[in-house]
Amino acid sequence: MKTFLIEIAKLGDSITLENLPEVSLDYATGYGLKQSINDAGASVVRKTWTGTDEEYIVAVREKCMERVDQLRNGTPPGSRAPASPQVVAARKMTAAAVSAGISEAEFAVMLAKMVADKSAAAAKNAKKAA
Repeated sequence: MKTFLIEIAKLGDSITLENLPEVSLDYATGYGLKQSINDAGASVVRKTWTGTDEEYIVAVREKCMERVDQLRNGTPPGSRAPASPQVVAARKMTAAAVSAGISEAEFAVMLAKMVADKSAAAAKNAKKAA
């Protein structure tokens, strides 16, 4: 089970939550995801918007989808260190594979085979060149 340290901003205090039931984790995750995505869209302010209504909608949707991409790629705002480009690419590929119905385990096996094949081909080419 995961332990969470939750800051109570108004009090400058924090509480620890651990061993939450799955229904509570589902609620908190859904609530947090909704809040995070809506927070991203909130950076586009209606009162100061100078474009058309359609442009406003597009701008809000783009900000929200940027946040969705960050969450899917494992680079949420406030993460301590940004993931390397290779890690981000690997997470994107894994997410795409899972979306296509391939399990993470199956994808890992496929990827390992592709890397092994590429390494073998590079070694073979190096031998020919020598």
